[in-house]
This record gives sequence, C-alpha cells and structure tokens, in this order.
Amino acid sequence: MDLSSSRVPFNAGTKDFVTDTFYHHIFPYICTNLKRTIIIQHTGHHVDSDSPHCSLRYPRTNNYINTTARFRANFPPYGETSFRYPTGRFSDGRLIVDFIAEYANLPLIPPYLQMKDGEFMGGANFASAGAGALVDTYKGFVVDLKMQLKQLEQLEKKLRKEMGSEKAKRIIKEGVYLISIGSNDCFLFFNPALFQSISMEDYVGMVIGNITTVLKGIYEVGGRKFAMIGIGQLGCVPSKRALTRNGACAGEANKIAKLHNVALTSILAKLETQLQGFEYSYFDFYTSGSERIQYPSKYGFKEAKTACCGSGLYRANSTCGGQRGVKEYSLCRHPEKYVFFDSGHPSDKANQQYAQLMWNGSFRANFPPYGETFFRYPTGRFSDGRLIVDFIAEYANLPLIPPYLQMKDGEFMGGANFASAGAVALVDTYKGYVVDLKMQLKQLEQLEKKLRKEMGSEKAKRIIKEGVYLIGIGSNDYSLFLNPALFPSISMEDYVGMVIGNITTVLKGIYEVGGRKFAMIGIGKFGCAPSRRALTRNGACSGEANKIAKLHNVALTSILAKLETQLQGFEYSYFDYYSSSSQRIQYPSKYGFKEAKIACCGSGPYRGNFTCGGQRGVKKYSLCRHPEEYVFFDSAHSNVARRSCSCVFYAAPFLWALLLSPATGYAKKHNTLFVFSDSLFDPGNNQYVNAIPGGRGGGGDMATSPPYRETYFKHTTGQLSNGRLVPDFIAEFAKLPILPPYLQPGTQNLTDGANFASSGGAVLPSDHPGPIDLGKQLDYFKEAVKSLRAKLGDAGAKRVLRRAVYLFSIGGNDYFRLYSTKPNVTQSYRREYISIVVGNITSALKEIYGLGGRKIAFQNAGPLGCLPAMRARSIGTGCAQAHARLHN
Repeated sequence: MDLSSSRVPFNAGTKDFVTDTFYHHIFPYICTNLKRTIIIQHTGHHVDSDSPHCSLRYPRTNNYINTTARFRANFPPYGETSFRYPTGRFSDGRLIVDFIAEYANLPLIPPYLQMKDGEFMGGANFASAGAGALVDTYKGFVVDLKMQLKQLEQLEKKLRKEMGSEKAKRIIKEGVYLISIGSNDCFLFFNPALFQSISMEDYVGMVIGNITTVLKGIYEVGGRKFAMIGIGQLGCVPSKRALTRNGACAGEANKIAKLHNVALTSILAKLETQLQGFEYSYFDFYTSGSERIQYPSKYGFKEAKTACCGSGLYRANSTCGGQRGVKEYSLCRHPEKYVFFDSGHPSDKANQQYAQLMWNGSFRANFPPYGETFFRYPTGRFSDGRLIVDFIAEYANLPLIPPYLQMKDGEFMGGANFASAGAVALVDTYKGYVVDLKMQLKQLEQLEKKLRKEMGSEKAKRIIKEGVYLIGIGSNDYSLFLNPALFPSISMEDYVGMVIGNITTVLKGIYEVGGRKFAMIGIGKFGCAPSRRALTRNGACSGEANKIAKLHNVALTSILAKLETQLQGFEYSYFDYYSSSSQRIQYPSKYGFKEAKIACCGSGPYRGNFTCGGQRGVKKYSLCRHPEEYVFFDSAHSNVARRSCSCVFYAAPFLWALLLSPATGYAKKHNTLFVFSDSLFDPGNNQYVNAIPGGRGGGGDMATSPPYRETYFKHTTGQLSNGRLVPDFIAEFAKLPILPPYLQPGTQNLTDGANFASSGGAVLPSDHPGPIDLGKQLDYFKEAVKSLRAKLGDAGAKRVLRRAVYLFSIGGNDYFRLYSTKPNVTQSYRREYISIVVGNITSALKEIYGLGGRKIAFQNAGPLGCLPAMRARSIGTGCAQAHARLHN
C-alpha cells in the first residue's frame, strides 16, 4: 500500500467539516484489507485474584492446553446466545474477532493449536485467555505473548513448506496482526503480594517493552500491518466495582489503563518511523467502553454495572457456569440488555458494537441514508446532502473541494480538504481514529511541496498565500471532556486552554507555510444537539456543553486578535456559529424548519443515539420522511441539504466576510464598510439634498411617505424599500450598526464606515439637481478620510482604510438614462457609452486605492430590462433591451 500516513483510512470520505485547505476512523482502513488475508491475533483474558476477566478476542485456545477452569469457558451458559453450545469463548456468543471475520467475508478464525497441517484458511488465532505481555503473568496456565510469537514463527515455517516461500511471504506480509494485550498484567499489578516496590509507571514500561519486542519480532517474520486495541476501562468492570465503596469504578485500575494506552500509542508512532513499511491502526477501547458504561441506554443496553452471569454484588464473582469452585450463580434472561456477560467480559451484543466500530468506524458516513437528499448516494459526508464547505465552493464558483487523501499528483483544482470526521485539536483525542489538526497541517506541508514541484516556487507561493484557510475544530475535544470518566481532574478552563493552544500552534504553522487569510468557525450550541438532549432531564440543552462552547469561542476570538497584531499580514474572519445555530434551534419556523430538538435519523429519545444507517453497533434506527424540515439530520450533525435552509443561512454572512477577504474580520468590533451606490443601497441621503420626493414609482428620488420602510422600521426614512437594504443585512452579519445616511446631521462613527449612496445616483454627472453622482460620493468619502485622520492620526486612519471594505453597486441609472433619452442608439455608440461608464468607475477605484483602500466588493448590474418600470415601456410583456450584460 502506498500511504502518506499509515493511520489514515483511504476508503473514507474526508469532507467533513473543517477547512478549505483544512478538517476516520483508523481501524476501518486496516480492516478493509482483511479480505483473503490473515488475522493473527495476540490477546488476553483478564484474571484478577481468583476471577477471570475480559477475554475479548480469545476463541478457545485454552481448550487445548493444560490449564484450569479459571481460564476456560467450555461449559454453559457460555456460547449459548449465538452457538447454542459452549465453544471456549468468554461470552454468551461471539467475540470481536468473530464479527470482524464475518465483515471481512472470512470463516471464523480457528485457534492455532486446533489447526492441522494443510488446514490454513483465512488466518490463525494465537489468543489465550489470561495471557499477558509479561512472561510471568499466570505462567504455566496460559500461552503468553512471547510464546504466541513463537507459534507465529512455527506457522510461517509450515506455510513455506506447504505453499512455497513466495506465497508464504506474501501471506505473512499482507496479513493484519490484531493485537490486544496488557490488561491481565495490569490487573496483577494490584496484587500487593506480587508488586510492592515498583511504581505504576515503571510497571507499564515493562509491559510496553515486552509488547514492543513482540511487534519487532512479528516485523522480522515479515508482518507489516498491525491493528492494535487499547485497554478498556478496567476499573469499571463488575469485579472491580464490587471492591469499591458504593460500587464506583476503581480509579487506580482506570489510571493504569490510561497510562498503558498513552505509552502504547507513543511506541507505535516511534515504530512507524523506525521500521520501514510498518503500518498500524489503533482502536480506543477505553473511550468506546466508557461510553457504553456511562450511557448504556444510548447504545441499546439497560445495565452496565451488573453482569448478566455470576454471583454476589453486581454478579461480580467469577462463578458463571458453576465450574470454578462455586456451583451457585445467577443468570439473566436477556444477555443482550447487558454490557457485561460475566464479571469481566462483554456480551455478544457489546462485542458486536465494538467490532462494528473497528470495521466501519463511528467517524464514517459512507452508507445510506447519508448523502441521499442531494447526491443520491453516500459520499462520506455527515449529512443527508452537502456541507457548508460545499456551498461556499459553489458560491465562490469553485468545484467541490476534494479530500486531500483522494487527490493524485497534478490534480490540484481550487483547493484541498483535509477535514476528518471526529478530528480534534488535541492529538490524544480519538488518537489513531482521525486525522487530527496537527496531522492536517503536515498534509498541508506535503501539498505545498507537491505544488512547488509541479508548478514552480513562485506560482505555488502565490496559491498558498492567496488561499483561504477555513478552520472549524474543537467540538470533538469537548465532547470527550464531558465524559467524567476521562478527565476527572482537569478544569474546564484549563482544558479549553490546551485546545486553543494547539489551534494557535497550527495557525502559526500555516502562516509559516505561507498562508495569510484565515476563516475561522466558532463552535456551535452543541449542548442542544439531540445526542446531548437525550442525556438530560426533560430533554433540556446541556448547560455544561454550551458553557464550554462559549468559553472556547471567547478564547478563540481573543487569540485571533493577538495573532493579527503579532504576525504581519495575518488576516482573519470569524463566524459566530453559536449564535446562528442558537437562532435556528430556538426559532426553527422562522428559518423554514419544523423540528429543532429531534434528529431526522437515529434512535432513542430525540433520535439522539448515533445509530443512523445501522452501521455503528445498533442496527435499528428511525428515518424521517422530510429531512429538510429538521435542523439536525443525525444526532449531532446539522441538516445542510436544503438550499434554502440551515447551510445557506449559516454560510451567507460568513461567506461575505470570506470572499471580501477574511481581513474584514466581521466578528471583531471595529470593522468598516463604505458604500457607494444608487437607490439600491441609499439609506436616505436624498432627504438632505435637493431631491424629488415620491420614490421611484412616483417619479422621484426619495421615499418619505408610506408604505416605504414599514415592514421592518415601521416608519419612513427615505429608503426605497419596504424594509432593509443589502448594506443593512451586511452590517448585521458583520456585527456593525446599520449605517445611517452620510449626510444625516449629527455625529457619525466613521470607524464603522459610511453610506454615500443616493437614489437616482449615477456614475456620470447629470443635470438632474437631486441625486449624488459617483464623483460627488467620492468627494464625500475624501471628507470622511480627513475626519478619520483628524480623529485617529495618520497611522490609525491608514489602518482603518486598509482594512475597510468598499461596497459598490452603481451604473444602472446611467443605462436607464440612455434608454430613456436615446432608445435607438447604435451598437457602437452603446459600447462607447458603456466604456465611458466603466472608465469613470475605474478612476474612482484608483482614487480609493490611492487613499489606502484595498478591499473592493462589487455587486454587478442585474437584469435591468426586466424591472417592472422597464417592462412597462417595452412592447408586450417581455423584458426591455438593456445594457447590464455588456456593463458586467
């Protein structure tokens, strides 16, 4: 496999929600390579004092060795849910590896010790219940990890003998090595009779050291692809709860599990750099298990503390089946309602969910009904249709931005999307499952090198510099923070500081690569997502989730303002996603929705369970008939398929700031907007000049009588509209006050901008006494520049003028005038007239540039001939001939 990163799922759509030249799951990438290959599994079953625990991947190896009933499950009720008889599996049914074999269209992987010569089919399973990474862990009762490696070496020799060296080498190289071990070692650490003088950290180091040795041993044999499973939440299995007060999870057991997982992911990353061709995926079993233990009903369970089978408090005694010294035990009627089947092992249903997470990933949406509203097939987008970035690309006349990992050399068109569903700012959040923010930065650096190679340094530098870097990240980090089992000792403020710190590092990294324009998206009101409502009383929004979202957004806007002063040329805009989403959740009907609490697709209360599509461990889910009526498509992702609904509303103001250059920074307090226009943008300047009253319909150039402006303002002020004009909405989006007429008497805050527009105004001067032509509007602008210099000083005024946006919409009245006075002019005269109009506009733009302006926003001329006033003058009911197209 040709990989740019061995922890990236190349068969996943990555257009998920972060960045234009920036935003799955790792395990699925490895797993999809299992077809016609080998699963070689090294695993363990946990044994704590006198009770067995968590043989997650052990098939029945211990049936073939001289061990005791403590390390066997070859008696009822084990196996009865799926097989109807005991197979040796520590479950009521199947194990994780059985489901993965099924998904890969492989037969059940047999125990290595059961296989006879010539019987190799699809893989071999060396797993042994109770096995440890340390040789002394239950020595003599289990097949430890190093012995499993020796068995692999034996198998490799047999394959060479039976199939020939080349075929055997290929099988060993292409095989996936599924490894989960260490929990039994961790359980033994808490036996005071065994380990009194060694620290927890040193002990974990010994375990990881042995695992590292075996990984290198498999590599020497020829293995290259490793699928690693972390340790689960050991302190929350029933056997551990029974030893604590009030049945709480055992903190020390969870602590050593987390230490193990951190050390394991660290050594995997090192091996990837040290061993050529070494590839790995990592499944965060701790987080997945924790979610089901913390919120069992969310995943279709009713009980997560008590085992289905066993005895004593929480059925925590390992007496299931009555073959381990105590004959009496209790057995539940419905194992599928329990997370744990016995005192330490997941049920068949839980194993299936974990396997589906490994195979499909909770961070994938490459299955129906995702994508069906717009694309008619699943694309990997977490939506029934398009995402915000898709709409922005459309508005910018760009093609859909492809996933970076899909792009081939020479295919760069319009940008790249590094976004990864579930992506995070903190590297350790969902580590191994997603392309985190720092990895996305590395991919940008790779892209920059490719562009230099393909296009030359100058062109590549220009593309990187002029590109807009759309970034929205952090909500996944905070979703994990809200799980109390994962971060019990860190404050919300400190955690936000860590997230913002990583975002800051990446922003500086993009700047170093050459990026200058950043479009930042804040975190939405994710405490009101269906997945969060389902966890609260009465379906209320989660206050803690919304609190951390607001803390994040405040910290993000603060650091952006600092970077703007620290990094020369750094420009940004910020989209207040929290306020936008809050409006739609609070007033759905106002924005064309019918439902804002319940998701369109999912299960459980508010369809808040993340089961849409039935590919994430729970097959049953509900799907609404009309996704366009819902704010949320699934339990956590907005519906953005409908062109007139949430995505457009969310993106419109943000798009404005983005396309007018992110330097406008529209969420900052002091943005500036200068407006030059005619009646389309006139706020009422003509009230203060010698204009003709009556509005356009009455033959005048101002609107001082009803019904003008009554829809929104409830009184007339001279605007030729029943309500607001385009600049009024833009000011709202930019968090500016509505700009008053420049000529209105009284003090005006010119740091916010000024509106010089005049109804009837034209580019060319006129004998008509009232309207203010472009030249006069420019004179007023020069007056405003002088006032700014007097108030702010030359440097301050220069900074305001350079950051300001200059909004133009003018020229229509010039063509109305021509049509009215000379309706039958020749084509050559028409073209000459248009060139004069455009020439005067050009001169005005150059003057603004000379005064310091850099950012121009131009609204072109609309279909002038189709206005009612023009239709009335034409023959028939068609549009009159006009000059808008030639002008544009």
